[in-house]
Amino acid sequence: MMTYMIDLPKGTIEEQVLMYLTKYDKQDTMPHLLEVAEESEMLAKEFGIDPTVAYQAGLLHDISVVIPNNQRVKFHEALG
Repeated sequence: MMTYMIDLPKGTIEEQVLMYLTKYDKQDTMPHLLEVAEESEMLAKEFGIDPTVAYQAGLLHDISVVIPNNQRVKFHEALG
C-alpha cells in the first residue's frame, strides 16, 4: 500500500501543502483549500475558537485528494 508520505522542506503550511499537492499533480485543489481555510478562520473568530487551528484544519480538510478515488476507501480502512 502506498503511504503518500513525503519529506517537505521547511516553509509555511501553505507552501508545504502546495508542494505536497504538486507532488501528486493535484495543485489545482489549492485555491479551494485556501478558501475553506479562510472561511474556517473567520468562523472560528466569530465563535471564539482558535482561528489558527481552524485555518489549518480548513487547509488540510481535503488533503486526501492525492489518493485516487478507486483506492481511497481501501487506504482508509487499512489505517483503521
